[in-house]
Amino acid sequence: MLGHVLAAIFGLIGVVVGALVTGGVDVFLARRHEEADKRQAKRMIATEIHTLWVHLGLLSGTRKTPNVPADVFELRFLPTELWTAHRASLARAITEDREWGELFVFYDNVTLLRWLVAGKQPLTALPSDEVRSAEEFHKTAATLYQQLTGRPPEHNAD
Repeated sequence: MLGHVLAAIFGLIGVVVGALVTGGVDVFLARRHEEADKRQAKRMIATEIHTLWVHLGLLSGTRKTPNVPADVFELRFLPTELWTAHRASLARAITEDREWGELFVFYDNVTLLRWLVAGKQPLTALPSDEVRSAEEFHKTAATLYQQLTGRPPEHNAD
């Protein structure tokens, strides 16, 4: 009888230990997956912000709309697709409300500027307020890129 009780107790201990180990592994893997998602979202958004930094620099530097066809402009100039796709993951990754607010406002402002610029013919001179906005957003893009990557944006060498 004592042997059966001890066997039952050891069996129960084995089940509990097994459950704890399995649960611990599941939690570890879930956290690891979540961290990978956050890292991916930051990288994707940093890539898009770098592109925005380049485009905003061109707008403020030339003070004209880009010389690209309207269909290409809509798809590729001042892009926000990665922001739309990854902002939920990034919202979990960014713990500072101030940093999140800066990012959110930046993308709203870029979207507004794109709408203003997209309605113009290629190589049209920009009004001074749009040039100032492009200059300000260019600086903001550099700051946000550095916050996400730890380094300032650079132009590609090629």
